[in-house]
Amino acid sequence: MKPGKSITIMLIIVSTVFISRATVNRKEYQEPLNVFIANSSINALIRKETSEAQNYVITYTSEDQKIKTERKESQQGGDSTSIEKRGTPEPSIAKPITSNPELGAEIAYIRGVNDRFPSYKRGATKRWPIASITKLMTALIAEEYIPKETKIVFTEHSIETEGTAGSFVVGDVFLKEDVISAMLVTSSNDAAVALARNLGKEKFMQFMNEKATTLGLRNTTFADASGLSYLNQSTAEDLFIFMKYLHLIHPEILEITRLKEVKIKELETGTVHEISNINALVTRSDYVGGKTGYTDEARQNLLSLFRDRDSNYTIVIILGSANRFDETVRLYNWHENR
Repeated sequence: MKPGKSITIMLIIVSTVFISRATVNRKEYQEPLNVFIANSSINALIRKETSEAQNYVITYTSEDQKIKTERKESQQGGDSTSIEKRGTPEPSIAKPITSNPELGAEIAYIRGVNDRFPSYKRGATKRWPIASITKLMTALIAEEYIPKETKIVFTEHSIETEGTAGSFVVGDVFLKEDVISAMLVTSSNDAAVALARNLGKEKFMQFMNEKATTLGLRNTTFADASGLSYLNQSTAEDLFIFMKYLHLIHPEILEITRLKEVKIKELETGTVHEISNINALVTRSDYVGGKTGYTDEARQNLLSLFRDRDSNYTIVIILGSANRFDETVRLYNWHENR
């Protein structure tokens, strides 16, 4: 064989190998932009985007199945927030961690909404009583199953619930939306119980647990609407999924949680209740929303969503803490500055 032909053949072989490897690499890294990372056993794809995000329910199935998106009838009316307008940013790559934050919480977890993995986690799969974080699911079920103009009556049973937040009395009548606001802003247990009793406690609890299953919250259970029961339990991984769902599909719920105060009107007497938010983070401009929680067993809990100046969203979860606000801010600052 002549030297010239030998060189040509070698060049063809090398080029073929290079193209083949490039094709493989391209396939390796061409991942869908709308990947919804749930937990180690769930990897669901949101196939359909809609300009009426609140009119869809996302059902997460096992890893080898596609996500199912089912149309549901909107009970809220008006325009809904568009996922398509917000867009779905490409998953970001976490920077290398140089040192761990100093935290005393039993469970700590922080992860960008579009990140593949948390930048920090402690006890991510440990079940823990979530206390009033439960009220986020209560609000979701109330929005989906109770018509918007429904009047909620506070019965003696509602008022007997532990706590006096909201200053409700027996016989008070409020619109559903105002009761939800009181429940989320001042964490009123009376409001949560009144909402649940509107549908019937057993049915309401069934809806809450079915929704958890639908969303793929495999280690989450609900026993009441207020969060007072120790049996309202979840994990950091499940709470990440749930918060991301609220952020994408029901942002109106998170909008309520960041209000500094609300005014609600009792329909029979016209009395106006002025209610202040108990969440210290609502004064921050980068705070998108979240929920506090506390019981003796759970200690201090806090589920939060932040947005930085580049519009990157980050979810922070602190459970079993002695200072939930301080530790949430400390973990978020560590995440941003690492």
